[in-house]
Amino acid sequence: MKPTSSESVNQKLAEIDHSMPDVVQELRELILAVDPIIEEGIKWNSMSFRTSEWFATLNQRARDRVEFVFHLGAKVKSAEIRAEIPEIPRCVEWKSGDRCLVTFRTAQEARANQAEFQSFIKEWIKHV
Repeated sequence: MKPTSSESVNQKLAEIDHSMPDVVQELRELILAVDPIIEEGIKWNSMSFRTSEWFATLNQRARDRVEFVFHLGAKVKSAEIRAEIPEIPRCVEWKSGDRCLVTFRTAQEARANQAEFQSFIKEWIKHV
């Protein structure tokens, strides 16, 4: 029997060597709680989240921090959504108009910024 998406994510998270596994799990749950249409799965060999398209992927190479790549699906779009998101948390680093990194360097930072992170996700998924 093929594992469910959540089972696949559980397996992947058990395999990775990360300094903050509890924070990764907390942020996973936080992302899924933003909207019932958000699903999780494995994309690009990492924990990822989607609505109609994939929009966020855990950067597994960042083992000393929790880092998510936010994007608008697999194909580059010519969107400039940065200007359309009213409040951008300090943890966001823009890489282009339609791609950014969200980085939490400590558990305290992740926990202190949960509300802003969820608000950012709500705005981001409007563009996916």
